[in-house]
Amino acid sequence: MVTVKDSKEAIVKRDRPSRLKLYLSVFAVYVLHITTGCVLSFPSPVIPKLNLTKDEQSLISSLYSLGATPGPLVLAFGLDTIGRKGTLYVVWLLYMSSWVMLWASENLIIVYIGRLIAGLGFAGAFAGISVYIAEIADNETRGPLNSVAQVFLAIGFLVEYCVGPYVSYQILVFISFCVTASFGIIFFFAPESPYFLIAKGRKTEAFKVLKTLRGNLTDESINAEIKAIEDKFSRENESGTGLKKLLSAPVLKAMAVSLFLIMLQQGSGINAVLAYVQPIFQKANLSLDDTIVPMLVGATNLISSLPVPLLVGKFGVKIVLVTCGVAMGICLNMLGLYFFLLYGDYNVTSIEFLPVASVILFNVFFCIGSGSLTWVVIADVFPSSVKGTATAICSSFSALFGFGVIEAFILLLNSWGFENTFVLFGCILVVGSLVQIIFVPNTSKMTFQDIEKYFDRKAS
Repeated sequence: MVTVKDSKEAIVKRDRPSRLKLYLSVFAVYVLHITTGCVLSFPSPVIPKLNLTKDEQSLISSLYSLGATPGPLVLAFGLDTIGRKGTLYVVWLLYMSSWVMLWASENLIIVYIGRLIAGLGFAGAFAGISVYIAEIADNETRGPLNSVAQVFLAIGFLVEYCVGPYVSYQILVFISFCVTASFGIIFFFAPESPYFLIAKGRKTEAFKVLKTLRGNLTDESINAEIKAIEDKFSRENESGTGLKKLLSAPVLKAMAVSLFLIMLQQGSGINAVLAYVQPIFQKANLSLDDTIVPMLVGATNLISSLPVPLLVGKFGVKIVLVTCGVAMGICLNMLGLYFFLLYGDYNVTSIEFLPVASVILFNVFFCIGSGSLTWVVIADVFPSSVKGTATAICSSFSALFGFGVIEAFILLLNSWGFENTFVLFGCILVVGSLVQIIFVPNTSKMTFQDIEKYFDRKAS
Protein backbone atom coordinates (compact mmCIF):
# COMPACT_ATOMS: atom_id res chain seq x y z
CA MET A 1 0.00 0.00 0.00
CA VAL A 2 1.36 3.41 -1.00
CA THR A 3 1.06 6.00 1.78
CA VAL A 4 0.86 9.77 1.48
CA LYS A 5 4.39 9.94 2.89
CA ASP A 6 5.68 7.57 0.18
CA SER A 7 4.00 9.68 -2.51
CA LYS A 8 5.59 12.89 -1.21
CA GLU A 9 9.01 11.25 -1.09
CA ALA A 10 8.57 10.04 -4.67
CA ILE A 11 7.66 13.55 -5.83
CA VAL A 12 10.65 15.09 -4.02
CA LYS A 13 12.99 12.48 -5.50
CA ARG A 14 11.54 13.06 -8.98
CA ASP A 15 12.11 16.81 -8.61
CA ARG A 16 15.80 16.46 -7.84
CA PRO A 17 17.89 17.11 -10.96
CA SER A 18 19.81 14.25 -12.52
CA ARG A 19 22.88 15.96 -13.98
CA LEU A 20 24.55 13.16 -15.94
CA LYS A 21 23.66 14.61 -19.35
CA LEU A 22 24.66 18.08 -18.16
CA TYR A 23 28.08 16.75 -17.14
CA LEU A 24 28.48 14.94 -20.46
CA SER A 25 27.65 18.15 -22.36
CA VAL A 26 30.18 20.10 -20.30
CA PHE A 27 32.82 17.44 -20.94
CA ALA A 28 32.09 17.60 -24.67
CA VAL A 29 32.60 21.36 -24.91
CA TYR A 30 35.73 21.24 -22.76
CA VAL A 31 37.43 18.93 -25.26
CA LEU A 32 37.96 22.11 -27.31
CA HIS A 33 40.08 23.48 -24.47
CA ILE A 34 42.54 20.61 -24.86
CA THR A 35 43.36 22.16 -28.22
CA THR A 36 43.63 25.60 -26.60
CA GLY A 37 46.23 24.13 -24.24
CA CYS A 38 48.12 22.72 -27.22
CA VAL A 39 48.08 26.13 -28.94
CA LEU A 40 49.40 27.91 -25.84
CA SER A 41 52.26 25.50 -25.09
CA PHE A 42 53.21 24.58 -28.70
CA PRO A 43 56.20 27.01 -28.87
CA SER A 44 57.95 25.47 -25.83
CA PRO A 45 59.01 22.17 -27.49
CA VAL A 46 59.13 23.67 -31.01
CA ILE A 47 61.46 26.64 -30.47
CA PRO A 48 64.49 24.43 -29.60
CA LYS A 49 63.88 22.38 -32.79
CA LEU A 50 64.06 25.37 -35.14
CA ASN A 51 67.08 27.55 -35.82
CA LEU A 52 65.48 30.88 -34.92
CA THR A 53 66.60 34.37 -34.00
CA LYS A 54 65.23 35.96 -30.81
CA ASP A 55 62.77 38.02 -32.86
CA GLU A 56 61.51 34.91 -34.67
CA GLN A 57 61.09 33.05 -31.36
CA SER A 58 59.14 36.01 -30.03
CA LEU A 59 56.79 36.03 -33.02
CA ILE A 60 56.05 32.29 -32.87
CA SER A 61 55.18 32.70 -29.18
CA SER A 62 53.08 35.85 -29.45
CA LEU A 63 51.43 35.85 -32.89
CA TYR A 64 48.46 33.83 -31.66
CA SER A 65 47.61 36.76 -29.37
CA LEU A 66 47.78 39.19 -32.29
CA GLY A 67 45.61 36.86 -34.37
CA ALA A 68 43.12 36.75 -31.52
CA THR A 69 42.45 40.48 -31.79
CA PRO A 70 39.86 40.33 -34.64
CA GLY A 71 38.64 36.92 -33.48
CA PRO A 72 36.01 38.34 -31.11
CA LEU A 73 34.18 39.81 -34.12
CA VAL A 74 33.29 36.21 -34.98
CA LEU A 75 32.25 35.67 -31.36
CA ALA A 76 30.07 38.81 -31.20
CA PHE A 77 28.30 37.97 -34.46
CA GLY A 78 28.06 34.24 -33.90
CA LEU A 79 26.79 33.95 -30.32
CA ASP A 80 23.59 35.85 -31.05
CA THR A 81 23.00 34.64 -34.64
CA ILE A 82 24.19 31.08 -35.27
CA GLY A 83 24.06 30.27 -31.56
CA ARG A 84 26.51 29.27 -28.87
CA LYS A 85 27.02 25.82 -30.35
CA GLY A 86 27.48 27.02 -33.93
CA THR A 87 30.01 29.62 -32.80
CA LEU A 88 32.08 26.98 -31.00
CA TYR A 89 32.15 24.93 -34.20
CA VAL A 90 33.56 27.99 -36.01
CA VAL A 91 36.30 28.15 -33.35
CA TRP A 92 36.98 24.46 -33.94
CA LEU A 93 37.31 24.96 -37.71
CA LEU A 94 39.83 27.76 -37.14
CA TYR A 95 41.92 25.49 -34.90
CA MET A 96 41.77 22.70 -37.49
CA SER A 97 42.87 25.11 -40.23
CA SER A 98 45.81 26.32 -38.16
CA TRP A 99 47.20 22.81 -37.65
CA VAL A 100 46.85 22.12 -41.37
CA MET A 101 48.90 25.24 -42.13
CA LEU A 102 51.57 24.30 -39.59
CA TRP A 103 51.75 20.74 -40.92
CA ALA A 104 52.04 21.91 -44.53
CA SER A 105 55.46 23.52 -44.11
CA GLU A 106 58.15 24.56 -41.65
CA ASN A 107 58.61 27.76 -43.64
CA LEU A 108 58.50 30.60 -41.12
CA ILE A 109 55.89 32.61 -43.04
CA ILE A 110 53.56 29.59 -43.10
CA VAL A 111 54.19 28.98 -39.40
CA TYR A 112 53.36 32.63 -38.66
CA ILE A 113 50.09 32.38 -40.64
CA GLY A 114 49.19 29.14 -38.81
CA ARG A 115 49.73 30.80 -35.44
CA LEU A 116 47.62 33.80 -36.49
CA ILE A 117 44.75 31.50 -37.50
CA ALA A 118 45.06 29.65 -34.17
CA GLY A 119 44.74 33.03 -32.49
CA LEU A 120 41.42 33.64 -34.23
CA GLY A 121 40.11 30.45 -32.66
CA PHE A 122 41.72 31.12 -29.30
CA ALA A 123 39.85 34.44 -29.04
CA GLY A 124 36.49 32.69 -29.15
CA ALA A 125 37.35 29.60 -27.13
CA PHE A 126 37.58 31.03 -23.60
CA ALA A 127 34.60 33.37 -23.83
CA GLY A 128 32.45 31.03 -25.96
CA ILE A 129 32.93 28.00 -23.74
CA SER A 130 32.31 29.99 -20.54
CA VAL A 131 29.09 31.49 -21.91
CA TYR A 132 27.84 28.10 -23.10
CA ILE A 133 28.46 26.38 -19.75
CA ALA A 134 26.99 29.28 -17.74
CA GLU A 135 23.76 28.99 -19.76
CA ILE A 136 23.29 25.20 -19.68
CA ALA A 137 24.19 24.78 -15.98
CA ASP A 138 21.85 25.38 -13.06
CA ASN A 139 22.63 27.86 -10.26
CA GLU A 140 24.24 25.22 -8.02
CA THR A 141 26.65 23.89 -10.64
CA ARG A 142 27.37 27.02 -12.73
CA GLY A 143 30.43 28.18 -10.78
CA PRO A 144 32.06 24.78 -10.19
CA LEU A 145 31.50 23.52 -13.77
CA ASN A 146 32.84 26.71 -15.32
CA SER A 147 35.97 26.44 -13.16
CA VAL A 148 37.12 23.10 -14.63
CA ALA A 149 38.57 24.71 -17.77
CA GLN A 150 42.14 24.56 -16.52
CA VAL A 151 41.99 20.77 -16.22
CA PHE A 152 41.46 20.42 -19.96
CA LEU A 153 43.99 23.13 -20.78
CA ALA A 154 46.51 21.19 -18.69
CA ILE A 155 45.85 18.05 -20.74
CA GLY A 156 46.74 20.07 -23.84
CA PHE A 157 49.93 21.31 -22.15
CA LEU A 158 50.91 17.73 -21.34
CA VAL A 159 50.41 16.65 -24.96
CA GLU A 160 52.94 19.26 -26.12
CA TYR A 161 55.36 19.02 -23.18
CA CYS A 162 55.50 15.20 -22.97
CA VAL A 163 55.41 14.35 -26.67
CA GLY A 164 56.96 17.45 -28.26
CA PRO A 165 60.62 17.02 -27.21
CA TYR A 166 60.77 13.44 -28.52
CA VAL A 167 59.09 13.63 -31.92
CA SER A 168 59.62 15.63 -35.08
CA TYR A 169 57.89 18.93 -35.75
CA GLN A 170 55.57 17.30 -38.32
CA ILE A 171 54.49 14.47 -36.01
CA LEU A 172 53.78 16.87 -33.14
CA VAL A 173 51.54 18.97 -35.39
CA PHE A 174 49.73 15.84 -36.63
CA ILE A 175 49.06 14.65 -33.06
CA SER A 176 47.71 18.11 -32.17
CA PHE A 177 45.46 17.98 -35.27
CA CYS A 178 44.01 14.60 -34.19
CA VAL A 179 43.29 15.92 -30.69
CA THR A 180 41.41 18.86 -32.22
CA ALA A 181 39.48 16.66 -34.66
CA SER A 182 37.93 14.67 -31.79
CA PHE A 183 35.93 17.71 -30.64
CA GLY A 184 33.98 17.84 -33.91
CA ILE A 185 32.53 14.38 -33.24
CA ILE A 186 31.98 14.55 -29.48
CA PHE A 187 30.34 18.00 -29.39
CA PHE A 188 27.83 17.03 -32.08
CA PHE A 189 25.71 15.34 -29.39
CA ALA A 190 25.64 18.35 -27.01
CA PRO A 191 22.52 20.60 -26.96
CA GLU A 192 22.22 24.29 -27.84
CA SER A 193 21.99 26.83 -25.00
CA PRO A 194 18.39 27.18 -23.69
CA TYR A 195 19.03 30.93 -23.26
CA PHE A 196 19.75 31.30 -26.98
CA LEU A 197 16.70 29.21 -27.91
CA ILE A 198 14.37 31.28 -25.72
CA ALA A 199 15.88 34.52 -27.05
CA LYS A 200 14.99 33.31 -30.57
CA GLY A 201 11.43 32.35 -29.59
CA ARG A 202 12.12 28.60 -29.76
CA LYS A 203 10.52 27.85 -26.40
CA THR A 204 9.52 24.26 -27.22
CA GLU A 205 13.11 23.36 -28.13
CA ALA A 206 14.35 25.08 -24.95
CA PHE A 207 11.94 22.98 -22.89
CA LYS A 208 13.28 19.77 -24.47
CA VAL A 209 16.90 20.85 -23.87
CA LEU A 210 16.25 21.71 -20.22
CA LYS A 211 14.33 18.45 -19.76
CA THR A 212 17.40 16.61 -21.03
CA LEU A 213 19.91 18.61 -18.97
CA ARG A 214 17.89 18.59 -15.72
CA GLY A 215 16.91 14.90 -15.84
CA ASN A 216 14.37 14.08 -13.13
CA LEU A 217 12.90 17.57 -12.70
CA THR A 218 9.14 17.84 -13.16
CA ASP A 219 7.58 19.78 -16.02
CA GLU A 220 6.53 22.41 -13.50
CA SER A 221 10.15 22.98 -12.43
CA ILE A 222 11.32 23.17 -16.05
CA ASN A 223 8.58 25.68 -16.88
CA ALA A 224 9.55 27.71 -13.80
CA GLU A 225 13.16 27.90 -15.06
CA ILE A 226 11.96 28.96 -18.51
CA LYS A 227 9.77 31.63 -16.89
CA ALA A 228 12.80 32.92 -14.92
CA ILE A 229 14.84 33.17 -18.13
CA GLU A 230 11.98 34.99 -19.91
CA ASP A 231 11.62 37.39 -16.97
CA LYS A 232 15.36 38.06 -17.12
CA PHE A 233 15.11 38.97 -20.83
CA SER A 234 12.07 41.18 -20.10
CA ARG A 235 13.95 43.14 -17.42
CA GLU A 236 16.91 43.58 -19.74
CA ASN A 237 14.69 44.82 -22.58
CA GLU A 238 13.00 47.32 -20.28
CA SER A 239 16.39 48.89 -19.48
CA GLY A 240 17.29 49.17 -23.18
CA THR A 241 18.90 47.02 -25.84
CA GLY A 242 21.85 47.16 -28.21
CA LEU A 243 24.28 50.07 -27.86
CA LYS A 244 22.09 51.81 -25.26
CA LYS A 245 22.24 48.75 -23.01
CA LEU A 246 25.96 48.25 -23.65
CA LEU A 247 26.67 51.83 -22.53
CA SER A 248 24.42 51.69 -19.48
CA ALA A 249 26.07 52.25 -16.11
CA PRO A 250 25.63 48.66 -14.78
CA VAL A 251 27.12 47.11 -17.94
CA LEU A 252 30.04 49.57 -17.93
CA LYS A 253 30.68 48.66 -14.31
CA ALA A 254 30.67 44.96 -15.24
CA MET A 255 32.99 45.75 -18.16
CA ALA A 256 35.44 47.55 -15.85
CA VAL A 257 35.57 44.55 -13.51
CA SER A 258 36.06 42.18 -16.45
CA LEU A 259 38.87 44.19 -18.05
CA PHE A 260 40.62 44.52 -14.71
CA LEU A 261 40.53 40.73 -14.22
CA ILE A 262 41.90 40.23 -17.75
CA MET A 263 44.73 42.70 -17.10
CA LEU A 264 45.62 40.80 -13.94
CA GLN A 265 45.43 37.41 -15.66
CA GLN A 266 47.48 38.38 -18.72
CA GLY A 267 49.72 40.72 -16.70
CA SER A 268 50.88 37.77 -14.62
CA GLY A 269 53.02 36.80 -17.63
CA ILE A 270 51.57 33.27 -17.60
CA ASN A 271 51.47 32.86 -21.38
CA ALA A 272 55.05 34.07 -21.73
CA VAL A 273 56.19 31.68 -18.99
CA LEU A 274 54.34 28.75 -20.61
CA ALA A 275 55.76 29.53 -24.04
CA TYR A 276 59.30 29.98 -22.68
CA VAL A 277 59.36 27.43 -19.87
CA GLN A 278 62.00 25.26 -21.57
CA PRO A 279 64.32 28.18 -22.52
CA ILE A 280 63.88 29.64 -19.00
CA PHE A 281 65.25 26.48 -17.41
CA GLN A 282 68.06 26.30 -19.93
CA LYS A 283 69.08 29.76 -18.65
CA ALA A 284 68.83 28.59 -15.05
CA ASN A 285 71.82 26.23 -15.54
CA LEU A 286 70.08 23.33 -13.82
CA SER A 287 71.55 19.85 -13.68
CA LEU A 288 68.00 18.59 -14.32
CA ASP A 289 67.14 17.84 -17.97
CA ASP A 290 65.39 20.97 -19.24
CA THR A 291 62.83 18.87 -21.17
CA ILE A 292 61.69 17.24 -17.90
CA VAL A 293 60.74 20.48 -16.17
CA PRO A 294 57.97 21.40 -18.69
CA MET A 295 56.49 17.95 -18.12
CA LEU A 296 56.48 18.59 -14.37
CA VAL A 297 54.79 21.93 -14.99
CA GLY A 298 52.14 20.30 -17.20
CA ALA A 299 51.51 17.48 -14.71
CA THR A 300 51.14 19.83 -11.74
CA ASN A 301 48.90 22.01 -13.92
CA LEU A 302 46.55 19.09 -14.34
CA ILE A 303 46.65 17.88 -10.73
CA SER A 304 46.22 21.36 -9.22
CA SER A 305 43.19 22.07 -11.42
CA LEU A 306 41.20 19.14 -10.06
CA PRO A 307 40.18 20.64 -6.67
CA VAL A 308 39.10 24.00 -8.16
CA PRO A 309 35.33 23.18 -8.28
CA LEU A 310 35.44 22.13 -4.61
CA LEU A 311 37.29 25.30 -3.58
CA VAL A 312 34.90 27.50 -5.55
CA GLY A 313 31.91 25.70 -4.07
CA LYS A 314 33.20 26.21 -0.51
CA PHE A 315 34.81 29.68 -0.64
CA GLY A 316 33.51 31.31 -3.83
CA VAL A 317 35.52 32.79 -6.69
CA LYS A 318 36.56 36.01 -4.93
CA ILE A 319 38.54 34.48 -2.05
CA VAL A 320 40.20 31.97 -4.39
CA LEU A 321 41.18 34.69 -6.90
CA VAL A 322 42.72 36.98 -4.25
CA THR A 323 44.60 34.24 -2.38
CA CYS A 324 46.05 32.62 -5.49
CA GLY A 325 46.97 35.97 -7.07
CA VAL A 326 49.07 36.98 -4.05
CA ALA A 327 50.70 33.52 -3.99
CA MET A 328 51.57 33.80 -7.71
CA GLY A 329 53.25 37.15 -7.07
CA ILE A 330 55.37 35.65 -4.28
CA CYS A 331 56.43 32.77 -6.58
CA LEU A 332 57.62 35.17 -9.30
CA ASN A 333 59.60 37.14 -6.72
CA MET A 334 61.28 33.92 -5.57
CA LEU A 335 62.15 33.12 -9.20
CA GLY A 336 63.62 36.60 -9.58
CA LEU A 337 65.66 36.08 -6.40
CA TYR A 338 67.19 32.90 -7.83
CA PHE A 339 68.32 34.65 -11.02
CA PHE A 340 69.66 37.57 -8.95
CA LEU A 341 71.84 35.17 -7.00
CA LEU A 342 72.83 33.22 -10.13
CA TYR A 343 73.92 36.28 -12.08
CA GLY A 344 75.56 37.76 -8.96
CA ASP A 345 78.01 34.82 -8.99
CA TYR A 346 76.64 33.35 -5.78
CA ASN A 347 76.79 29.60 -5.33
CA VAL A 348 73.23 28.46 -6.04
CA THR A 349 73.88 24.72 -5.99
CA SER A 350 72.01 24.31 -2.69
CA ILE A 351 68.91 26.10 -4.02
CA GLU A 352 68.68 24.61 -7.51
CA PHE A 353 65.18 23.53 -6.51
CA LEU A 354 64.03 27.17 -6.23
CA PRO A 355 63.33 27.98 -9.92
CA VAL A 356 61.63 24.64 -10.47
CA ALA A 357 59.52 25.02 -7.33
CA SER A 358 58.72 28.67 -8.12
CA VAL A 359 57.52 27.99 -11.67
CA ILE A 360 55.56 24.89 -10.68
CA LEU A 361 53.86 26.64 -7.74
CA PHE A 362 53.23 29.69 -9.91
CA ASN A 363 51.36 27.45 -12.35
CA VAL A 364 49.53 25.67 -9.53
CA PHE A 365 48.15 28.93 -8.15
CA PHE A 366 47.38 30.22 -11.65
CA CYS A 367 45.39 27.06 -12.43
CA ILE A 368 43.42 27.33 -9.21
CA GLY A 369 42.92 31.11 -9.44
CA SER A 370 42.83 33.42 -12.43
CA GLY A 371 43.47 30.68 -14.99
CA SER A 372 40.26 28.91 -14.04
CA LEU A 373 38.09 31.73 -12.77
CA THR A 374 38.63 34.93 -14.79
CA TRP A 375 36.31 33.89 -17.62
CA VAL A 376 33.89 32.34 -15.12
CA VAL A 377 33.28 35.81 -13.67
CA ILE A 378 33.13 37.44 -17.13
CA ALA A 379 30.53 34.91 -18.32
CA ASP A 380 28.40 35.69 -15.25
CA VAL A 381 28.45 39.49 -15.02
CA PHE A 382 26.94 40.58 -18.36
CA PRO A 383 23.20 40.57 -19.22
CA SER A 384 22.24 38.04 -21.90
CA SER A 385 21.14 40.78 -24.33
CA VAL A 386 24.70 42.14 -24.62
CA LYS A 387 26.69 39.07 -23.61
CA GLY A 388 27.90 38.32 -27.13
CA THR A 389 29.19 41.84 -27.77
CA ALA A 390 30.52 42.38 -24.25
CA THR A 391 32.47 39.13 -24.12
CA ALA A 392 33.81 39.86 -27.61
CA ILE A 393 35.17 43.20 -26.37
CA CYS A 394 36.77 41.40 -23.43
CA SER A 395 38.28 38.77 -25.72
CA SER A 396 39.71 41.42 -28.02
CA PHE A 397 41.20 43.29 -25.10
CA SER A 398 42.61 40.04 -23.69
CA ALA A 399 44.27 39.25 -27.03
CA LEU A 400 45.80 42.71 -27.46
CA PHE A 401 46.90 42.98 -23.85
CA GLY A 402 48.27 39.42 -23.92
CA PHE A 403 50.26 40.14 -27.09
CA GLY A 404 51.67 43.28 -25.49
CA VAL A 405 52.60 41.42 -22.28
CA ILE A 406 54.45 38.64 -24.15
CA GLU A 407 56.38 41.18 -26.25
CA ALA A 408 57.13 43.30 -23.16
CA PHE A 409 58.17 40.20 -21.22
CA ILE A 410 60.71 39.21 -23.87
CA LEU A 411 61.95 42.80 -24.23
CA LEU A 412 62.38 43.10 -20.46
CA LEU A 413 64.19 39.75 -20.24
CA ASN A 414 66.71 40.95 -22.82
CA SER A 415 67.16 44.47 -21.41
CA TRP A 416 66.48 44.24 -17.65
CA GLY A 417 67.46 40.62 -17.12
CA PHE A 418 65.53 37.68 -15.74
CA GLU A 419 65.81 38.76 -12.11
CA ASN A 420 64.32 42.26 -12.50
CA THR A 421 61.61 41.12 -14.92
CA PHE A 422 60.23 38.43 -12.62
CA VAL A 423 60.29 40.74 -9.58
CA LEU A 424 58.38 43.45 -11.53
CA PHE A 425 55.66 41.03 -12.65
CA GLY A 426 55.49 39.55 -9.14
CA CYS A 427 54.94 42.92 -7.46
CA ILE A 428 52.23 43.89 -9.97
CA LEU A 429 50.44 40.62 -9.20
CA VAL A 430 50.47 41.07 -5.43
CA VAL A 431 49.11 44.63 -5.56
CA GLY A 432 46.53 43.88 -8.25
CA SER A 433 45.25 40.79 -6.46
CA LEU A 434 44.62 42.72 -3.26
CA VAL A 435 42.64 45.35 -5.22
CA GLN A 436 40.17 42.59 -6.20
CA ILE A 437 38.88 42.58 -2.62
CA ILE A 438 37.24 45.94 -3.28
CA PHE A 439 35.83 45.62 -6.80
CA VAL A 440 35.14 41.97 -7.73
CA PRO A 441 31.76 40.36 -6.78
CA ASN A 442 31.63 36.78 -5.55
CA THR A 443 29.54 35.63 -8.54
CA SER A 444 29.65 31.90 -7.81
CA LYS A 445 27.58 32.51 -4.66
CA MET A 446 25.01 34.62 -6.55
CA THR A 447 22.16 33.96 -9.00
CA PHE A 448 22.02 35.91 -12.27
CA GLN A 449 19.34 38.09 -10.66
CA ASP A 450 21.63 38.81 -7.68
CA ILE A 451 24.45 39.79 -10.04
CA GLU A 452 22.16 42.19 -11.93
CA LYS A 453 21.09 43.80 -8.65
CA TYR A 454 24.75 44.08 -7.54
CA PHE A 455 25.77 46.12 -10.59
CA ASP A 456 22.53 48.14 -10.58
CA ARG A 457 23.27 49.12 -6.99
CA LYS A 458 26.94 49.90 -7.72
CA ALA A 459 25.95 52.05 -10.70
CA SER A 460 23.38 54.11 -8.76
